[in-house]
Amino acid sequence: MPSTTRVTVGATIRVPADGYRFGALWAELRGHEVNPDGTLRIRQRFAFVRLDRAVAVEVPSR
Repeated sequence: MPSTTRVTVGATIRVPADGYRFGALWAELRGHEVNPDGTLRIRQRFAFVRLDRAVAVEVPSR
């Protein structure tokens, strides 16, 4: 049984490359990529990701 990941609106997540393949538990996300220094990239991104592959992560404060 897959583990349950609680992701809230506004959370920063990391999804590995294989999380973009077709499968179950898909969610449509809209947001911005985060640079290593914690700043946001300007262009907004849209993606369908598998929720069982998304992990909430901490980002550096600006």
